Amino acid sequence: LYAVRVVNIWNDMFGKNFKDATTRIYVDNRVLVVYFRSSVVRDSLSYQRELIIQQINKTLGAPFLMDISLR
Repeated sequence: LYAVRVVNIWNDMFGKNFKDATTRIYVDNRVLVVYFRSSVVRDSLSYQRELIIQQINKTLGAPFLMDISLR
C-alpha cells in the first residue's frame, strides 16, 4: 500500500515534466527506484535525494521510504 502511495506522491511532487522524463518508477524494499530518459534530469535530482525522501515520508505520515535510486 505504501509503495503505491510513494509512486503517486512522486508524480504529484514533480508533475508532468518529470513524469515524461521517467521511463519506470517502482518501490523495492523501501527504496524508490526511478529510471530516467535524461542523465541531466537524473543528476540534478541526485543532489536533492535526502530532501525528496523527507518530503515523501512527511506526506505519507510514516518513515517508510529509506532511499532513492536514480538510474
